[in-house]
Amino acid sequence: MYEININLTLRRRQAQVFRCPKRFIVVVAGRRWGKTMLALCWLIVNAFSGDNRTLYYLAPNGRQARRIAWALLQRLIPVGARRCTSQLQLSIELVNGSMIQLHGAYNPDSLRGVGLDFVVLDEFGNMDSDIWPSVIRPMLADRRGRALFIGTPRSYDHF
Repeated sequence: MYEININLTLRRRQAQVFRCPKRFIVVVAGRRWGKTMLALCWLIVNAFSGDNRTLYYLAPNGRQARRIAWALLQRLIPVGARRCTSQLQLSIELVNGSMIQLHGAYNPDSLRGVGLDFVVLDEFGNMDSDIWPSVIRPMLADRRGRALFIGTPRSYDHF
């Protein structure tokens, strides 16, 4: 058994979304609202809520995932809570065996084959509309995984 203290602070509206019990959550909010912070807190808490969980943060491409979330994710998770960190794979394995990975959605077929407990789809409106029903949703099915869709309002599209 291990004890890990992580200080995660959310604003009121972020906390409302964070506490939502729904399996699939959609957040459309403007820039600087704190969508990424909400998403990473959501992933971290869920990663520690059980052992050997698999969690993905998806951005439209891998470069965006690195630029938007990687540095912040590393700051939020203390080194003592990690078993292994891979800069190349953009992944952090936690001491409880859970794995948080950052991926790009530009090649959906490369994501297939993994069962997911939780996924964040950041800037979902910039992803191929077929990625949810044909790739991500089936990855969540066997574990009854949850999804958080986040993005900024643009126009009428699949998001």
